[in-house]
Amino acid sequence: DNVAETNVTKKSRSMEFDTQHCTDTVEAIDSQSEAVKSCCSKSQVVSFIWAVSRSLLPSELLGTPSNWRIMRRNIYKFIQLRRFEKFPLKLCVHELKTSRFPFLSDKYFFSSQNASILKCSEKHDKVLHNEVKNWNNDVHSVKRKLLEKWIFWYYSFLVVPLVQANFYVTESAQGKQDIYYYKKPVWEKLTKSTIACLKDSNYRHLDDVALHDIVKRRPFGFSKLRLQPKENGVRMVANLKGSSRLPLVESTAGAPYCKSERQENHQKIQFNRCQSIVKKKIRYQSVNDVLRDAHTILKGIQFKEPKRLGSSVFDYNDVYKNLCPFLVNQKKGLTPMTSCLP
Repeated sequence: DNVAETNVTKKSRSMEFDTQHCTDTVEAIDSQSEAVKSCCSKSQVVSFIWAVSRSLLPSELLGTPSNWRIMRRNIYKFIQLRRFEKFPLKLCVHELKTSRFPFLSDKYFFSSQNASILKCSEKHDKVLHNEVKNWNNDVHSVKRKLLEKWIFWYYSFLVVPLVQANFYVTESAQGKQDIYYYKKPVWEKLTKSTIACLKDSNYRHLDDVALHDIVKRRPFGFSKLRLQPKENGVRMVANLKGSSRLPLVESTAGAPYCKSERQENHQKIQFNRCQSIVKKKIRYQSVNDVLRDAHTILKGIQFKEPKRLGSSVFDYNDVYKNLCPFLVNQKKGLTPMTSCLP
């Protein structure tokens, strides 16, 4: 009853691609390395956002010049966020005062007239004085709510869309949870050069027929890849958790065949009298969903009879548990090198 040492993981796996193995020229490798290192600094991103804001928005909405420094500082804190960090509205309006925004000035709320009424009421009627004072407090709260709504709109419908339209935002292999900003043309150039290198090395382009033949033989589809910058190139990260969809064109005159999403977007399905075509999309399960039962069985074997799986590991925690004691004993000279793999 030998159990194969199969390592089934439910996490997204990464496949590293080293630019040094690319068959292109040295100049192409150098340009790709330069593209990886040519990310924009946080201050450059903030300067771009602020320049566009000043060109699009009336000066009354941005407040006085003293208010500009505060707004830029808050935008910088927003751009400087790391992965999984949040930026609440309270931080967006931090240190902003309603008195520094012309559209929230007293003349729009008749507070100057209330001031004269307040002076008169102090001499005649204390009840009237308290009512006017409470009314002024209500006006201040209304101003504050208007300011919060304006800043919320500013970040939601101007700052964030500007970043999404002009920058590719990603993390890096060596930067842990830090966020990096690449200009869209730079990232597109890096993506194209990486795909060209992949086609020249270990990968090839699949046509519709070959793709259909592969996916129809298995219960799961394919994983979507994204590029992650690293020190000397890029790393391809495959998402094994997400399901995939593949456009399927069924023809009454022949067998169904698959089309890539790019071809489907650029080609129109034509109808004629002799042949009717129906467009559908087939949804395939993710790799993790298909392997969930096998993963559960192997985890049960690992819990009950861990020796039967040998040195197989399921995640980085298992790697640490197996490797750490071995390294400690190896430094003490208690464990020979061959005992690492039973």
